Amino acid sequence: MAATWQTTFPNDHMLAKLLNTAKSTDEDIIHDAYGFDKTYAQLLGDIVKTRDSLRACLPPASLNSQGLLNQDDLYIAILTSSGYEFTVALLAVRALGGAGMPFAPKIPLDEAKTFVKSAKSKCILSSRFLIDKGNQISKHIQQDGHGAISVLPISSDAPSLAALEVDIDESLQVNPQSPGLVICTSGTTGPPKGAVLPKCWLNIPSRLEPDGASISHRPPHWIGGATKKITHMGFNPGLLRQLKDVYTYELMNLPDDEREQYLNGFRNIVKMSSSGSMLPPQLQQFWTTLSGRSFEILYGSTETGLVALKADAQKPSKLEHSIGTPWPGVSIKLSEGDEGEILVKHPMIFLYYLGNEEATEAAFDDEGYVKLGIMRILSKASLEMNSISHDALTLHRIRSDLSTTLSDYMLPEQLRIMEDGEEVPQTVSLKPIKREILKQYFGVTGL
Repeated sequence: MAATWQTTFPNDHMLAKLLNTAKSTDEDIIHDAYGFDKTYAQLLGDIVKTRDSLRACLPPASLNSQGLLNQDDLYIAILTSSGYEFTVALLAVRALGGAGMPFAPKIPLDEAKTFVKSAKSKCILSSRFLIDKGNQISKHIQQDGHGAISVLPISSDAPSLAALEVDIDESLQVNPQSPGLVICTSGTTGPPKGAVLPKCWLNIPSRLEPDGASISHRPPHWIGGATKKITHMGFNPGLLRQLKDVYTYELMNLPDDEREQYLNGFRNIVKMSSSGSMLPPQLQQFWTTLSGRSFEILYGSTETGLVALKADAQKPSKLEHSIGTPWPGVSIKLSEGDEGEILVKHPMIFLYYLGNEEATEAAFDDEGYVKLGIMRILSKASLEMNSISHDALTLHRIRSDLSTTLSDYMLPEQLRIMEDGEEVPQTVSLKPIKREILKQYFGVTGL
């Protein structure tokens, strides 16, 4: 049986697609910010080595007779900042029929303990750069009386393995609706939770054309594709503001020909998108003017599993605050009929919160829709979002602007004007952390 395990993957759509794609090129397809330049063959070698090391490390009772993870032991924590190591770890866990649970490199020890205990994880797959942090997490968890947590390094130097040397075992069928990934929510509006997404969540058709390349700035960050220029890039408003400052205060001081090289690289991008929060019109206009390209504005949440709404860059709306139309395959409705909060439903929506039945039940309505949780819609016909005027920024003005669409109890009671040097507490994805803001600037604790 062991010899068969070494050369086969279960019949998982994602793994089958990987093997098929791996036959298309022997060039480097990953260029990682942490120094990894890897081919498909090297990627496959590291996946198989990590999978086999994980299988050998876990207690025998965690695996079934086919060498796959049992239902009670599906979740494996992943601690990494490198995009390549994350990719290896996630696919190695999928090759055992499990679900990866990524941790940020700076995750607090208590938060890591909460997620590991909720998921009943018995192992942490760790980047070679973060072994010490992995051991700290393991020690912290065991001090609380939890069983031993193994910390296993993710392979990054295994011998290459050609796609033709790996087969899909058709007898090992994987349910696309079974747990495939756990995303730890950012905690911007409350205590972090582990949202479990189905395996089919990652079966999203690629938006890249042949010979295209994409870059992601979000951890773990990695670049895929065999080409000399970036053609697709996703941003969020926080990064775009930072890049605007870099352009204004640094690139503008360069000689014209040197500055033009940076601008030409930006203009090579065929498709640009922004997600995470509303993109201010002025910021969007700045980059559209500079690059000559329009942005595709994407809206979603951890729980929705993918993009729920998009504003088509090629079909600009006449509405200043339009949020576009539903993503293909996504059904939406409003909480109050023709207005209210957006609720979303589609096959790739999250399954549940780890160890939190009450929060799971509250997230879904009777028809299986989930709140998008980021906006209130004024009109179903236009999907125009309510926004706040920033002219003459006073508490009275803000309350006045919002009073036509919000109940009195929902109106803000306090306003804090930031001083020079003060910063809004943010997550690694540049989202504001509500509980930290309340504590730091309003003296509110205990939430």
